[in-house]
Amino acid sequence: MKLVNMALSADEAKERMHECCSDDSAEDKLPKYPHGVSLYLDNVTMRKLGFDELPKMGERMALEAIVEVTSVSEYQNQSTAEKTVSLQITDMALHRRSDAAEKLYGGQE
Repeated sequence: MKLVNMALSADEAKERMHECCSDDSAEDKLPKYPHGVSLYLDNVTMRKLGFDELPKMGERMALEAIVEVTSVSEYQNQSTAEKTVSLQITDMALHRRSDAAEKLYGGQE
């Protein structure tokens, strides 16, 4: 499966900032990734995945998941069109990346 880097371009980040915030003058406040691509894993979930100790901040890991589409939406007004999909992760694996994985997939930022 090909991995896609989800980082926003500078223009995409500025557009997101315009959509949600009135003060768009500070470049350092621009989001790096879109709102919907973040996961929160609690203690129970981490234990199920085999993690007794927390990973280090900034550590890169590999995630593989099976998801179920739980909603789809398409909205259009005079100036914009939006298409969204909500996904429920039903099965997943999370593991530290090996040197081989790093060589294969690279150190994408």
